[in-house]
Formats: sequence, structure tokens, C-alpha cells
Amino acid sequence: YGCIEIVLEYLYLGKIRVEPTNVDSLLSAAEFYGIQGLTNEIMSVIQQQFVFDKDLIFLYLHYGEQSKIACTEYIRKNFSSLCEAGCFERLKCTDLSPNEFYMILTDEQLDVGSEQIISTAVSSYLQKNSKQILPEEITLLLGTIRFHFLSPQQLVKIYMNYKDYLPSSWKESVVARLCQYERMDVPAFLKLDPPRPSYAKGVAKNLLNHHLTGGTCKLVEYSFYNGASAYNPGTLEGLPSSTWANNGCLIDDPLTQNDSNLSYRCNSSIGSTWTNTTGGVGVLVIDLTQNTDSSRTLRRFLVFQMISDGATTSVQISAYPLTATVAPSYQDIGWYVTMPWKDVGAAVTTTNPPGGDPSGNTVVCTNEFEVDAFTTRFLKIEIRNNGSNGNVGYIELRQIKAYSL
Repeated sequence: YGCIEIVLEYLYLGKIRVEPTNVDSLLSAAEFYGIQGLTNEIMSVIQQQFVFDKDLIFLYLHYGEQSKIACTEYIRKNFSSLCEAGCFERLKCTDLSPNEFYMILTDEQLDVGSEQIISTAVSSYLQKNSKQILPEEITLLLGTIRFHFLSPQQLVKIYMNYKDYLPSSWKESVVARLCQYERMDVPAFLKLDPPRPSYAKGVAKNLLNHHLTGGTCKLVEYSFYNGASAYNPGTLEGLPSSTWANNGCLIDDPLTQNDSNLSYRCNSSIGSTWTNTTGGVGVLVIDLTQNTDSSRTLRRFLVFQMISDGATTSVQISAYPLTATVAPSYQDIGWYVTMPWKDVGAAVTTTNPPGGDPSGNTVVCTNEFEVDAFTTRFLKIEIRNNGSNGNVGYIELRQIKAYSL
């Protein structure tokens, strides 16, 4: 059957003949003629009848853009069930290369229920292909695992199996996470290899990066309520090196820019600060793009503690509807909560900051929060300090990073 014959058969008889070899031409024809029903039928066949590690990978690698889009959509929506079915244990690197697998794992729309699923998929793929892929490709795939979401047992297992391929900065993340779980008996093999952070830039961009450090964000309101007050009531546009500046928590220093594990400061007092009494709340309203025609989709937040006088003990995040073109006040009734109040733990610092200066001005992330994805231009961040992490007299937030992945 040729493509046109199959399309006509569908239109007149309601039947469809879909094979891996004709998917791309049929999808292209359906798009060209505007036959949405045919597109839906093809996608249904792909999802119900095709075998993941045979037909779908064949389509993904050997046919055109339409086939790749269809396969990617299927993998996005069914990644968890594919992993549970052991599909990634059967994949060979000749079927799906490490770089192609990496592109799937880092797709911003990948739907996974937990970080354990990513960890299992990567581990299964690596075990199947350990002798065929290069060390740098192993490191690339390991970099898709967010270690902060794994249990101590899972962390130790990853380390033991792949310690020769882990960047040294990740070893420090393992130690910090184990300590957070109150596993103070850190395994000896971690102590014998002192971590030396590489400060490699992260793959995904931090979407809460201030425009003064190369991002698109701008602080449009610095406020407070319930007994908090302004510590530094000056400009909203403090320089990247300014201490206690209102926009300080949006400064993403080039040494750890986009890094989802570390936050470096040339001065430990760089961050957003309020004077506080018990129950006080500091508020920031942020324009994510400074552009009426654009917005950001956010899903993941990282909170880094100040190592100054005060601290943060909980954070709440809200978004504003996309119809807004002018920044709303923090008191506007249109705000809706996207991340209700979350507790923030104490700071964990490294003694190996860039350049070897043992000042401890680099903080390791131990406070990571994932929410249902939402899209907005304006973001409201509310911060509290009840004194459990430091002096209750000041609300201080060193940095907050946000990612769409």
C-alpha cells in the first residue's frame, strides 16, 4: 500500500494500516491535508501496538522528523511504565545511542513519578552497555540523575557502581544528602576521597537568574508583612557584589551559574534580607522575562541558605495569570499558590570553593522542591524565619534557583 492509498482507505472505510516503515509518510500526509482524526489513529496504533525497544526505537532512529516527534511523545508520557516493564534493560547502545538517550532523559516534558525511575532507567541502560560506551558518555547519563531525591541506599549504590565516572562535586552532594538523612556514619570510601568540586555549569538554565548576571529576571517589588520590615530599603537593583541587596537571591554567580547543586558567593552576605520578628514574612515579586510576549514554565526549585546572621526556615511560591502585562502588587488577589509553604533545612557548606580559598562561601543544595509544572511571567516568593536555622532577628535568603526540568 502506498501512502495515498492508505489515507483514502482511512477516509472511506475507516481502516488504517500502520507499520514502522510508513508512519512518517502517513503523519506528514495527515498534517498536510489537515486530517486530525488520521493523526489520532496513528498515535493510537503507536501507543497500543508498537513494541518500545523494537518498533519505536526503529522509528526514532531511522525515519523522519514526524516519526521522531511521535516516538518522543509516547516515551514522554509512558516513561515510568516503560521503565517498570524493563524496557531500558533490553536497550542496546546500537539501538539508542547514549547521546540520544540523554536527549530523552533531559526532555523538559518527560513525565516521571519519582527520581528512582530515572535512576533505574540510567542504571539499567548502563549495565546493558557498560563495555560498549565511553567513560564520558557514562558521566553524561549519570548527570541526568538528581541525587537530592534519592534515598541513602540508592545514593550509596550509585556511588559504588559508578564512582570512577562521577564528577567530584557530586561526591560532595552524596555526603551532604547522607548527613541530611542523619546518617552521620558516612561510609569510609567517601571519606577517603575528599571531594573537590568541579563547578561545572549545569545543563539546564536557572530561570531565576538576574539580568545583571546574564539572566532575564528583574525584581519589581521588595515587601514584607506580619512584623517583618525592610533591612535595606534602597534600590531594587543592587550590584552582583552588593551585600544584603534586595535582589541578592537572584544573583547567579558565574562560578556556579545554572549549577543545580552549588551556590557560590564572593561574600557570604550576598542575598535578600529583612529585619524580622517572630511570624514575619519577607516578599519578593519577580518579573521572569521583562517581556510581554514571553513567559517561563517552572517545575523545580532549589533554595540555598545564607551563612550570615539570619536564615530561611520556610518558603512559599505563587504565580500570576499569563494575561498580566504589568507587574502586580504582592497583595493582588490574582496570585495563586503553586508551592505551598515548604520547610527549609540548615545550610551545608563546602570548604573547597573555586580557586582553593577555604572561606566556605559555597553552599551545597539540600533543599530541593518539585511541583506541578506551571507557566507564568510573574512570580511571588514569600520567606519566613522562625529561628530554628539561625538568628530569628533576620530573614535571609542566599539564593533560589528555578528550572523547567
